[in-house]
Amino acid sequence: MLNKIHNSIVSTLLALMDGLDSRGQVVLIGATNRIDAIDGALRRPGRCDHEFTFQLPGLDARVEILDIHTRKWKQPPVKELKLELVASCVGYCGADLKALCTEAAIHAFCEKYPQVYTSDDKFLIYVESIEVEKKHFMEAMSAITPAAHRGSVVHSRPFLLIVSPCLQSHLQNAMRVISDIFPVLEISYESSKFLMVVSGFALPLVYRPGLLLCGIEGVGLDHLGPSILHELENFHVHALGLSSLLSDPSAKTPKEALVQVILITHIPAYILLCNLYAHGTPCYHYMCPKHGNTPHDNDETTLAESMHNIYT
Repeated sequence: MLNKIHNSIVSTLLALMDGLDSRGQVVLIGATNRIDAIDGALRRPGRCDHEFTFQLPGLDARVEILDIHTRKWKQPPVKELKLELVASCVGYCGADLKALCTEAAIHAFCEKYPQVYTSDDKFLIYVESIEVEKKHFMEAMSAITPAAHRGSVVHSRPFLLIVSPCLQSHLQNAMRVISDIFPVLEISYESSKFLMVVSGFALPLVYRPGLLLCGIEGVGLDHLGPSILHELENFHVHALGLSSLLSDPSAKTPKEALVQVILITHIPAYILLCNLYAHGTPCYHYMCPKHGNTPHDNDETTLAESMHNIYT
């Protein structure tokens, strides 16, 4: 029943949009935060064929947004606390940050005046005595779910405090490797041809560097991979795994789902192959002809034979 209603609404909307051509001077503007859920017919040429993407706020923008929502507080959070908070708020939009501040203030109020929720009496509240601390923000972060995290799986997250001392050096090494193999590319003209110029060296137009994180079970790869993506918050991340390829409702086969992910990637972007040994077989068969040499720090004898074609 719901599918019939959905199809009826889409068909009516498409018919109305196609009829606007004869009227003239009519501009149709739509907005969505779930572009993947939009019917493909709405995005064809002649309909909503011009798309503008507004990215989530970066680190500096989140600091400014947090300043806006806390500037009227009697005791706003200090600069160090703000920087620590926004570093943990990757994927938060402006509304999410506002909800975070509101929820933190509620937690601080409940701690200062718990009797308000257990009594019907009236109380004299001194707002100036309520101080929002770091623990209140942490409680608020565990209580809310950012809008961007509801429709998809979030693969990036910072180190937990308990593992950060052990893996921080490995994270820095990985980021240095990434900066070497995936630098900022500058397009220049030379003899009417496009060249990718990096530190004086010309690279091909199609440049697909890769990085393999490998190790025995229990060395912390489950923490290191998401932390690397957390450091690369300004780039688009697309995750590929057996579950995501098989669960794509718009694709008939895993190969078709893989092709769709490649087509929608923004440049520059990162593609994450989740749990490559266990679930990477479909991705491996379709992607290994496209990869060249990829940096890794391990002896070739420690890699599986199927991985040699990609990462050696």
